[in-house]
Amino acid sequence: MAKMPRIRADKESKMVETERRSLFSGPVSQWLANNWGTLLLMLTIVGIAFFLRTYFGFGPATQNGFLVSGGSDSYYHKRIIDYALSTGHQLYQDPLINYPLSTRNPRPPLFVWSSVILGYIFSPLVGSVDVATWYAFLFNTAFWGSMTVIPVYFITKESFGKKAGLIAAFLLAIMPGHIE
Repeated sequence: MAKMPRIRADKESKMVETERRSLFSGPVSQWLANNWGTLLLMLTIVGIAFFLRTYFGFGPATQNGFLVSGGSDSYYHKRIIDYALSTGHQLYQDPLINYPLSTRNPRPPLFVWSSVILGYIFSPLVGSVDVATWYAFLFNTAFWGSMTVIPVYFITKESFGKKAGLIAAFLLAIMPGHIE
């Protein structure tokens, strides 16, 4: 059995170490090494916001056939989603707005169609496209509502610093008026 020279083994181990360092020393890795605590706190705050927006509203919203609340906006979204489910098209010109003349639907289609498409995707789990769409609608509003803590963090961080940004994001996450 021939022994490998010690110099060659050291040289190979240095090459492997250099390759390993180059994999984990890029700009993304450096950013994660510097900001992992803030990232973890922001993920926690977003999780708390999502939990609060789903836990308290889910029961009342799903009882008695998906009741909608929160003003005219949720009722109108229900109308647009029902139209999209029944026809497969976006409601662009609505005869019920500015009756009897009608006018253009002012809501953009992304939110409505994200609920409808998620409803079609999750319908095998629930058994009905309509029921799955209304679950998707409820979770969509909770998801996008909880995502608003991210811009609040960045705006406050730019103005007052990282600690103030985290506090502002947390306060928005637990604010009762925003949860509603």
